[in-house]
Amino acid sequence: MNIYELINQVKLNTGNLRYWPIVNLKDVELENIGEKKALKILQKICGLLIIEENKKRKLNIFLDESLVRVNNCFLVKSDLECLEKLNFDNFLPYFSAYIWECIWLDQRDYKAADKALDYYLIHLEREINFDESVLEVSTYAIALAKEINNRKKLNTIFKILHNIIFHNENNTSIYITLSILDILSAEHFISYYEALEFLNNNVSIRGENEHINEKIFILKRKWANKLGDSNLIISIEKDYAEYFEKLFNFIPDKDYFKQERFLINAIDSYTRCKNQKKANELKQKLIPVQINKVNNMKIIEISIDSNISLNTIEEDLKKINFIEIIFYSLKFIKYLDFDIVKNMVKDCKSSGFISDTFPCSIINDRGQSTDILMPLMSSDYENNSTNLRNHVDHMVMRYADVAGCYLKHIYSYIKDTFIFSEYSFDFLIRHNEIVPATRNKIFRNVLFLIFQGELCTGYQVLVLQLENLFRYIAQEQYGLTYKIDKDGRTEEYTLWDILNYLIKNSEDNNKSIFWQFQCLLCQSLGGNIRNNIAHGLVEEYDFETGRYCYLLCLVILLLVRYADFYNEND
Repeated sequence: MNIYELINQVKLNTGNLRYWPIVNLKDVELENIGEKKALKILQKICGLLIIEENKKRKLNIFLDESLVRVNNCFLVKSDLECLEKLNFDNFLPYFSAYIWECIWLDQRDYKAADKALDYYLIHLEREINFDESVLEVSTYAIALAKEINNRKKLNTIFKILHNIIFHNENNTSIYITLSILDILSAEHFISYYEALEFLNNNVSIRGENEHINEKIFILKRKWANKLGDSNLIISIEKDYAEYFEKLFNFIPDKDYFKQERFLINAIDSYTRCKNQKKANELKQKLIPVQINKVNNMKIIEISIDSNISLNTIEEDLKKINFIEIIFYSLKFIKYLDFDIVKNMVKDCKSSGFISDTFPCSIINDRGQSTDILMPLMSSDYENNSTNLRNHVDHMVMRYADVAGCYLKHIYSYIKDTFIFSEYSFDFLIRHNEIVPATRNKIFRNVLFLIFQGELCTGYQVLVLQLENLFRYIAQEQYGLTYKIDKDGRTEEYTLWDILNYLIKNSEDNNKSIFWQFQCLLCQSLGGNIRNNIAHGLVEEYDFETGRYCYLLCLVILLLVRYADFYNEND
């Protein structure tokens, strides 16, 4: 058997090229020594992926479940000389195209790029069934033609795609048709009016297949917006809204997730076409659907190993007094920073959390989606992206919820065991350089209320006082906490800005404390405690969660670090 027969007998996967079967082929059946060597080189190339970063395409290789950038000249001169002896016309065209494109990206040899384009074109021209490989191949081919500025071959690609949907006697799948129309209109090979006309004349709403129908409407909406035709936009949105309202009415009563999605789509489109009365009507229907969705969710329990048990904690508490227990609770605060939590996120990713594979909606107790946690890519770690920060913030909240369960037990023990007053907390407050004398009473009373179990009142006052506390620290230690505009008007910096300033200018351990405050108070995926309280979005039972106990412990830790326990006036 020769190398062409060996490789062509394998059904090549045109999806994720990491899984190309040829990587695992054995060369035992090859008689020619040169072909055995060539097979090894081809396998090395097929272990690569072409990735786009910052609008530039690069080669990457998988190592230890992560993408690693391949340096230029991954292929040495002897590899190239060996490959040049092969007749690539004897391979499947897509396979040959991909090999030559990898050579182009590695060597920056324009001849290799040109060969890759030729083989991509051969694949597109020969493709009879017009399966999804057409989309993948054309995407690669278009990107490559643009990269080397070959307008002639770029137009040839567009002509082939145009023929597939406008002159193809076979029934091309609706998905392929929609995708090609999107490509051609985006590249201005056809006008948006032509694309709309083709859809209206040739593509009908496909029964109850809401996914295809949704794609149809999204494309129509996009093209109408590009044209700036307000009447057309309103007409499309009206059709879209009525379609999804109709779908909602046919959904079984207990399929709350589908009901929610259809209603949200309908509400959005009624709003877009200025029918606010209808949008408001459907919003009223949405409220019970979202509540029912939450009530019918299944709970997935995740066990977390811990080195300490509640029984151990309780035995420890019996041996120490009130103040000692306050200090004892501080051991559950971890000095977290971005890099530490980033590694925690990586570890969590390897354990297979669902949010690491699929987008994850964060919902409130009313069933409303408040945020989306997108899956992490390797590039997120390299660039410390916004998406990575979202996962980091969420991990801080997870950690706070877990550690807070232990703290809740400790603070409940204090409440049930000791008799104390607001003055019991003087050791933290009275000689503390970050608590102004005018706020001593407030902080004493706040701590007393929380430890007495008046959580709702206590936490709401505490969180609002914290904002002033951070401003006071920033003012006393680092200068102004406000800015003055050109007209002389004073504007206070936001809590986020103040905490950012404290994080940058404080010593290491305090940096960690302020950073955790920022995650829990200000970040939507980290708790958003300050904003939820300020806007009245907190329910009574929220104050009993672990993150609030953890927040309280952070406050105590901050007070401890600035307290003067040896003041001569005591």
